[in-house]
Amino acid sequence: MLGDPVGGVNPWGLEALNNLSNFFAGFGDAVTIGLTEEFRKIYNYNDVVNRCSQAYIFGNWTFLGLGSTRLLYAGTAKVISILTFPTPKVPNN
Repeated sequence: MLGDPVGGVNPWGLEALNNLSNFFAGFGDAVTIGLTEEFRKIYNYNDVVNRCSQAYIFGNWTFLGLGSTRLLYAGTAKVISILTFPTPKVPNN
């Protein structure tokens, strides 16, 4: 901590901003499949992001979790629609 490392006091709140920045960088990198990281490299802004931080990793996993949840929801909705509304049988002539 910047203010008092022993007491864990951070009067400027920079730790929270760093964590928030790393979280959204990880989330953005996952959403864009790494394109945002390439832009940060081009504009020499990549040194601000700590890819080893818990917040960055959590941001990556959050996107994976949201995608998996959406996939699970879509599959469940499809199964329910098939079970509740079966396709009508056409008689053979």
